[in-house]
Amino acid sequence: MLIKIANKMKKGVWISVASLVFLIIFSGFWVFHSEDDHQKKWSETVKPNAVNAVIGDESFRAVYDKEPTAATSEQKRIVTHLKYVRKKLLHRDVGYLSKRKRQLRRKNLNRLKDYIQRGEFPKNKAFSNRRPNFIDSKGRICAVGYLVEQSLGRRAAEALNEKFQYEYVLEMESPKLRKWATENGFTTRELAMIQPSYGDDGWGVGPEENKNKMSRTIEYGILGVNVGLSAVNGYLGIKKSGSVIPATAGIALGASTITMGLTDKTRYSTADFITGGLSVAVGSWAMYSIFNKKSSSNNLTVAPVPSSRFNGNMGISINYRF
Repeated sequence: MLIKIANKMKKGVWISVASLVFLIIFSGFWVFHSEDDHQKKWSETVKPNAVNAVIGDESFRAVYDKEPTAATSEQKRIVTHLKYVRKKLLHRDVGYLSKRKRQLRRKNLNRLKDYIQRGEFPKNKAFSNRRPNFIDSKGRICAVGYLVEQSLGRRAAEALNEKFQYEYVLEMESPKLRKWATENGFTTRELAMIQPSYGDDGWGVGPEENKNKMSRTIEYGILGVNVGLSAVNGYLGIKKSGSVIPATAGIALGASTITMGLTDKTRYSTADFITGGLSVAVGSWAMYSIFNKKSSSNNLTVAPVPSSRFNGNMGISINYRF
């Protein structure tokens, strides 16, 4: 009877653990996915074939007094937009900026003029609608990328491209880009005004597989599993019923996640470090608890016992519990 009750209790504990794991993994996925959902909703407010996410086709209407059509050349739309935005930014009152920042702002707007005159713009082959493309497959760099390249070098621009190739500036979680904008007298919104969305010709081309979306989904899953394993190992550790399998998995996955964050190719590096470190720490604690429990249960007992074989003399009994 007692054995049946114990088995039922164990079953109840594991059902509770399984439910907790599911809840935490789902919560972790939701937490790390919620920000992207917010950005996605912002992106969905952008007119699909507008040349810019902030001001749309305002430039074309201002210059030609009409909307662009499918017959409008890609080159004409990009050049019209960049010239229009550059002029607006040149005439903005920036007296609140320091002299140094005003000088850098002017210098970068002059660089933008050179970029426009050069006339080499990226093409978008990844989306059916217009979309930013930081650096395309042929090495053609976008307007914002060009400004960064001229200030910080090509490698800095390529690092941004590795993480945010098709992202709108207002979606980019890049402290480096925000710092560069501030130091050079721009707001993030002003950079977003500069950034064109690109097509191939006219309205763009057929879609290709979006690898960024897939890698992002995988990262969400890894982060969620890290949180889940940390919860499982913590729960089992508190209950003093830890298992080597989840503890080992937590340590291994946590270490891998930290390494993944160090590559600078992931979207949520900070989250990688936090969840990976947590998983390693809790997994290590669980592993320590397991072996500490085993070592405390292994004991050597030496005790005197009567022995009839030796005429009533005493002997010893040695017992070792594994």
